[in-house]
Amino acid sequence: MRRRTARSALPGNTRFVGHGEQSSCQLIPRVVLGFVLAVHIAAAFACNATKAPTPQTGAAADPAVEKLQADPYVFSRWETFSKEQGLPDHWVYAVKAKPDRVYAGTRHGAAYMDRKTGKWTVLPVESAPGANDGIAYRVVVSIDVDEDGHAWFGTFKGLTWWDGRKFTNFRMPEGQNPMNPEPKGLINNVVYGVTHLGDEIWIATTDGTSVYNKKTGAWKSWYLDNAPMDEVWCYGISSSPNKIWLAAWGSGLLEYTVDRNHWQAYHDPDKSFTVDLLRNDGILSQMSTASSFSEGYVWVSSYFGVTRYDGKNFRDWDEDHGLPSNFLNSVKAHGKTAWVSSDKGLAGFVNDQWYTYRRVSDDKGTYGTLTIADADGKGGKVYRTETAIPYNFVWQADFDQDGSIWVATSDGLGHGISTGKEE
Repeated sequence: MRRRTARSALPGNTRFVGHGEQSSCQLIPRVVLGFVLAVHIAAAFACNATKAPTPQTGAAADPAVEKLQADPYVFSRWETFSKEQGLPDHWVYAVKAKPDRVYAGTRHGAAYMDRKTGKWTVLPVESAPGANDGIAYRVVVSIDVDEDGHAWFGTFKGLTWWDGRKFTNFRMPEGQNPMNPEPKGLINNVVYGVTHLGDEIWIATTDGTSVYNKKTGAWKSWYLDNAPMDEVWCYGISSSPNKIWLAAWGSGLLEYTVDRNHWQAYHDPDKSFTVDLLRNDGILSQMSTASSFSEGYVWVSSYFGVTRYDGKNFRDWDEDHGLPSNFLNSVKAHGKTAWVSSDKGLAGFVNDQWYTYRRVSDDKGTYGTLTIADADGKGGKVYRTETAIPYNFVWQADFDQDGSIWVATSDGLGHGISTGKEE
């Protein structure tokens, strides 16, 4: 039996939910719930509001790292991109790597790097609602690129479609009641996640999930009345062939099968915010933050750890079993691996081992560490690298076509480079 801790979005702010207490999902109406979580994120803004990237002073790398260079998931060299390199802000929420461009979403706008020139271009922010001359709002927390190469940006005030030339912004129709939506468009303007499946764009918002068909212009929304949601705070969304995987805060993991028009809900069997009674019995927590699918596995991150599901069996991990922290902002599956973004570093599950990357500053200087431990976090060996991820509070990660990794943090966008080759 494992005792659970619930964190807010502020690192180090931990509280226990006592016996007999109700969860915040049960106590707080969903509009207030959304407000509370937004305040947590705003507080996280404040803790790093004026912080400039700390230069890496280049403490000597561990010679033992050289022996690991053939491993494609040993990122021994890190680059950092921030305002000085062309980003609109050092606080980076989202990243999407594509063959021609790398997109970054920050708290002060979005930008992309041209692969050929290495130059960053900052996209304009819409001058006034309805102008469609830029992205919908400066706070960009999610990015997707569809099969036509068009970029989609989820912001705190709407969804933006950019085809490389023109912007089209979508917002909740005026007069629509968010508590009884009967939606005819975007169900809510706070867009936390966006993904595509064919011509359909799926949008996770603070009040449910909307679907937009870019060919027909038709809208469809899923919320309390027509989907198995206990709460409608839809925090992360991803797709796989014929399926959508929705991480809903307070509702666990929801699977939608397109050709059957069917939802399947996966809940924490313990139904407890205090303890985990039996390991690997289902998803680890109802407080899901993101989902990601690859090679037959769906991964779901939460504020209590991460769970992997293969259609039959569940397997979970927390900070007692390999993770640097229980507080996970997101998860990214890549091949047979999965990478979790936490408030205490980046961790990847590789061949039944955990690879954890952190940034360290001490009397030796500022450098990186890579810890490799077994699947339960035991027997960990720490290696020192000369360069490091930009910051230990990691929001999101994405993989490049060359096998390198991009990491969005609260103090810059990191690019981890390996000399090994993926099989």
